[in-house]
Amino acid sequence: MKDREQELMEVELQRLKPATPPPELIARMLAALPAPPAPRFEKRAGTPHPTEWWWPWLRWLAPVSAIGLVAFVSLRQIPLALNHPVTGINADAVQISHKLMSAYDAVGELPGGEAVRFRVREWSDSTVMHDSARGLVVEQSKPRLEVIPVAFETY
Repeated sequence: MKDREQELMEVELQRLKPATPPPELIARMLAALPAPPAPRFEKRAGTPHPTEWWWPWLRWLAPVSAIGLVAFVSLRQIPLALNHPVTGINADAVQISHKLMSAYDAVGELPGGEAVRFRVREWSDSTVMHDSARGLVVEQSKPRLEVIPVAFETY
């Protein structure tokens, strides 16, 4: 079947109206439907039983107790520092040094194919702070790499 023939058939099918089913068929289908289930619980008339006064409270007690438990555990995990004031270091002697560890030249190639020279220096920066009032010494050392591109002289 060609595409054009299929399109013409679809247009013709869209114009057609479906026939109504016979009433016997509808009656048999409705008879085959299951009956709605009977209600399981019946409401009692009058006042509730005296022991059921706590049921509405139980609906709120469970979530509130869960939130209280989470809050209690969370607060126990956070250390309270009410008696420990935060004070910084009072440094009376500070020493800063920069020490050259190594220096060398390297040659690389750019993506375009031209050569480039780099001067590489490795430094060690260190800081020493003394707090003589508390007898505290803080030392910090960090390596540093310095890369400087240098023009490559070509003749």
